[in-house]
Amino acid sequence: MTQIIRVPASGKIPDDAARLVVNGIKACKVVAFPTDTVYGLGSTGLVKAVSRRIYSIKGRDALKPLPILLASAAEAKRWVEWNPAAEALAARFWPGALTMVLNATEEGRVLTFPEFTTLAVRVPSHPVTLRLLAESGVPWASTSANVSDAPALSDGKDVVSSFDGRVDFIVDAGKVAGTESTVVDLSKDPARILREGAVPAAAVLDALSGVPGVQARARRNVLFICTGNSCRSVIGEKLLEHLAARLKPGFASRSCGVAAERFFQVPEQVYAVLAPLGIPRFEHIPQLVTRELLVWADFAFAMTDEHMEEVLDRYPEFTGKVHVLGRYADLPQPNIEDPIGQPEAVYAACRDRIREAIEAFLRKEQE
Repeated sequence: MTQIIRVPASGKIPDDAARLVVNGIKACKVVAFPTDTVYGLGSTGLVKAVSRRIYSIKGRDALKPLPILLASAAEAKRWVEWNPAAEALAARFWPGALTMVLNATEEGRVLTFPEFTTLAVRVPSHPVTLRLLAESGVPWASTSANVSDAPALSDGKDVVSSFDGRVDFIVDAGKVAGTESTVVDLSKDPARILREGAVPAAAVLDALSGVPGVQARARRNVLFICTGNSCRSVIGEKLLEHLAARLKPGFASRSCGVAAERFFQVPEQVYAVLAPLGIPRFEHIPQLVTRELLVWADFAFAMTDEHMEEVLDRYPEFTGKVHVLGRYADLPQPNIEDPIGQPEAVYAACRDRIREAIEAFLRKEQE
């Protein structure tokens, strides 16, 4: 049974309610709570079983580590390897809507899974959650309060509607801002803005510009979409990585399909036509197009009109972000058809058309 705690108009959670939630967090209970960005789901990050429960409630891919919420920058230094860039950003934006990805300390590795070496950490500015974090004395493993592939929730009544009966506590503080945090990766050089959210990318870059020895880039994220995510979209992903490797501020690419299955294999012809460009053989697991991928992307390029229509039928809120690659690049024949099952020469022609389109896109972006 879910205990619903409604924060009064004063914005201050009653002491007895705060104690109830804090004790629940320490006892591995899951709470839905407000932040300065969107509502979150979270609990102690010290117990892996709790994280697995959050994955289950949300329907989130368990291969993706959960961000960590903390009460202060001083507390963050225990769990992540602090550096001058983190110090500069924390001084300017914490508490606030900035998430920093940093290398985990030896102690911090307990907050993630063995295959990961970094943690995404944030000190939120919502007074209710800051108090709960401070009084609990533990880092919270957290994620946005929504079922995967649904929009993040920014109103307590919607959180109650979605999660009543599924979590142990809901702290309803009414409406919050609704824009997710900006994410910057400080774990390696150069620093990269992975997602622009409530904190403008320009403000982050400005703050980092004064840190000696720190280079920073506002990365542009590009998503390629085809049918099975084994041919055209994969070629697009790898070509963009190759063609934009030396460009600034930089590009990141991913790919997916409207009907992808994890057991699909990348055809040998794909490897064969990419090898002459110096693109080595790679491992690839096809991914289905998701809301999360579309949120990640600055540009989403479908290979055909049909792909774009199918994506927008599922996710109409991304109208304006999803384009047909060939049409965006002004190719005479904008639809790039599937080479699956065809001879290598057909794959090579497909590669060349995708390359022509990506080069046109990069020229536009560099103007």
